[in-house]
Amino acid sequence: MKLFIDRDLGKKLGNALHAVGVEVTNHIRRYPNADAESVPDRKWIPEAAANGEVIITRDGDIHRIDAELAAVVSARAQCFVLVTGNAAPFVYLRALMIAWPEMERLVKDEPAPFMYSINRDGRVRPKYRTGPATVLEESQQA
Repeated sequence: MKLFIDRDLGKKLGNALHAVGVEVTNHIRRYPNADAESVPDRKWIPEAAANGEVIITRDGDIHRIDAELAAVVSARAQCFVLVTGNAAPFVYLRALMIAWPEMERLVKDEPAPFMYSINRDGRVRPKYRTGPATVLEESQQA
């Protein structure tokens, strides 16, 4: 599973995953001289999906903003949103490692596009997926 780590997560998480053998691209490495405004989500999301990368972000609003959700859907992207609050990289890494088996299963078995949240304790919950019930709020999943 190749990952694309969104700019909002910084470099440390991607570097830690890379150190244990995960194929990772950090947003800041792909776009080293850019800020968030010069590479909007509707640009990098399709590029990551075209490269076969699974997106990891902390942007919990990505499924609520029409242009960003449209980018996920049209690119048939596979996304996981860390909903751990503003936490240390270790907390993100721990949540991902707990969720890893389920992430691998979803990437293999779930038709794209999809978006799942990963909680601090590693629980994976749907936020958006194809099918009759497309947008799922976390409050409905509790």
